[in-house]
Amino acid sequence: ELREELTELGDEVFELRREVARAENIQRRAAAASAEAVYEEKEEKDDKGDDEEKVAQAQDKLSWAKEDHKKKRREVRRVEGEITSEILHGADVVCSTLAGCGGADMHGKKFDIVLLDEATQATAPRALIAVNKLSEHGRLVLVGDQQQLPPVCISQKAKNMGLGTSLFEGLLGHEFLAPAMLKVQFRMHPLISEWPSQRFYGGQLLNGVSADDRLPMPGLSWPQAGGVAFVPSSEDEGSTPDGSS
Repeated sequence: ELREELTELGDEVFELRREVARAENIQRRAAAASAEAVYEEKEEKDDKGDDEEKVAQAQDKLSWAKEDHKKKRREVRRVEGEITSEILHGADVVCSTLAGCGGADMHGKKFDIVLLDEATQATAPRALIAVNKLSEHGRLVLVGDQQQLPPVCISQKAKNMGLGTSLFEGLLGHEFLAPAMLKVQFRMHPLISEWPSQRFYGGQLLNGVSADDRLPMPGLSWPQAGGVAFVPSSEDEGSTPDGSS
């Protein structure tokens, strides 16, 4: 039933867009007629009265076309808003950027669970846009790693005043919260993960894939220890036309 309603709404938007296109065409023709009438007014002095009447008629038509165009634009936005609202209302999971949480489509929407991924890379004000979507008794889940990239904060003054500290990191200092650490990593070879584990995570990192299960890629003369290789390069760093390496 919802699919049929959305299909009908989609057809209505299509028809409205056709009406908008027609209104735009009328607007262009009215503008051309207005310009032609003005030209005739200059060329035919004897018919000044008739030309003024033509100009007035063309301007009235142009004014009507503009107003009709505005009305149809508003109707298109209204129907599209209804479609978006229906989709959001029927969704089990809604994915959005932090800025998108503050958009018109999300106005008035509340959720029982709000999950922020890469929460340590977001400034607290941006994170709070999503937090504001929590229902009264909702649950907030922040996922991130305070040992990795912090929020981007260009202003050193703003950074010194706290904007460089994420909401995630700020909440870690509260004793009533007990953060859970995800200890199993799958990306790195154990030889690579050993150092950050000791340096940043108190030796708590576990390897989801053992060294024996990570077969060395062919085509490279790997050292006897395997897993990690340093390749010397005497060439200068290259760059693409857009400036990236």
